[in-house]
Amino acid sequence: MPCRPNQTHGTHEAFRGPGSIGNASSPARVWPGKRMPGRMGCDNKTVKNLRVIKIDIEKRIMVVKGAVPGATGGLIKIRKAGGER
Repeated sequence: MPCRPNQTHGTHEAFRGPGSIGNASSPARVWPGKRMPGRMGCDNKTVKNLRVIKIDIEKRIMVVKGAVPGATGGLIKIRKAGGER
């Protein structure tokens, strides 16, 4: 099993469950800024400085040296290299 940081947030019933989020009957509320679960994933990732090895126009394949994030068969956006945009 790979070593991961604690993703249970103090509870053992559910993976990434919130556990206890507040005090007892006093102050009877949740403190502002309390870290709560939210949406995870679906973020755009930018990878720079990848080298194009080969372009096959007939098969419509571009071979890139390096890791490309995303699922297999997913869509990627390729831009021309340049400075800050």
